[in-house]
Amino acid sequence: MQKGRAREVITRTVFISTAIVMSASMTGCALFKGKTEPNLAPFAEQTVTMAGKVNQGFAEIRSVYIRREASQSPEVEELKVMVGKIRVFLVAIVEYSLQVVTLSQSSKTGPEQAQAFADFLDELLDPVVEQKDVELHYVEGNLAEILDSIRQQETLIDALRVGQPIVDEAAYVAGAFLERFKDMQTAAAQSISDAIDEEFSAILTYSSILREQEELTLTVYELLARYALGEKALLDEIEYEKFLAFEGINVEDGLNTDELYKIEERLLERMDKISTLRKDIEPELDRYRVKQRELDRITREMDKSIMDTRATIYIWNKTHLKMSEGLTKPAAISLFNITQQLMDSAIQEIPQVPIDLPF
Repeated sequence: MQKGRAREVITRTVFISTAIVMSASMTGCALFKGKTEPNLAPFAEQTVTMAGKVNQGFAEIRSVYIRREASQSPEVEELKVMVGKIRVFLVAIVEYSLQVVTLSQSSKTGPEQAQAFADFLDELLDPVVEQKDVELHYVEGNLAEILDSIRQQETLIDALRVGQPIVDEAAYVAGAFLERFKDMQTAAAQSISDAIDEEFSAILTYSSILREQEELTLTVYELLARYALGEKALLDEIEYEKFLAFEGINVEDGLNTDELYKIEERLLERMDKISTLRKDIEPELDRYRVKQRELDRITREMDKSIMDTRATIYIWNKTHLKMSEGLTKPAAISLFNITQQLMDSAIQEIPQVPIDLPF
């Protein structure tokens, strides 16, 4: 679903709500005066805010250095499809929440609100029923029975209570889908990391060899230093054939001071060459580290966005449950002010950029 879809939902809701206000004004009726009505506005406002933050979290994740590796990963392509499905669900729960508030503030009778709610919910359910990613708890026949029961209710709150199993089902599907998304994200990150390792395999191998040679040279230097201090037996631990520093020197009868100085000089020259070689390949190693660090950063940021998505769905589900239980408060409130606040929040919180992968 495109970003224009979210704006379309908001615009449509503004038109509906404005029409209700104008109708109430023309008839001289204050829809909420002298009555006690469920206050459903916070439910929608909270949903819009949370969904907007999740959307923004995904949108702010960007890569610079690993785009080529990511573009060649089949797992990343699959992940892009899955991100699109997350977008659809987030927009759907925002649309659902705004529609519930719109109905609750409309001039329709209770049965008419229940009927309209069922019709809207039936249409909104299509993506959930048609998805093949997660096995549903309810078959289509069960969902149809719930929708029929919703249509028979006398109030919107009763309809919401009867429809709670459908909301629970939607939350379950979203949660199970996020589990699959996390698995695919892990696979995608691994494929990118492997591609980076492959790109720099020669440099990494060379760096490893230099590091091993440096460690061997330092070990021999230490053994010779201790030999010079009197630990004569340590001379037998040196593998002379691995070091040109011992070329032309007979170690069978031990080493005198001149021989020790000569070997030391050769070992220091060897260390200097190794250091020079390591400096030569350092720019390439830096490129490797930059790519791996960026991948690590993106993985952490996506993990956070997934956690935020889980939290949004959980809170949306639980808040809907409390709302469906009929929590009420005196409704001496302005319909226009509520609607205006919701729209302002939606415009501010839902970023005008699509959720997308950073690759």
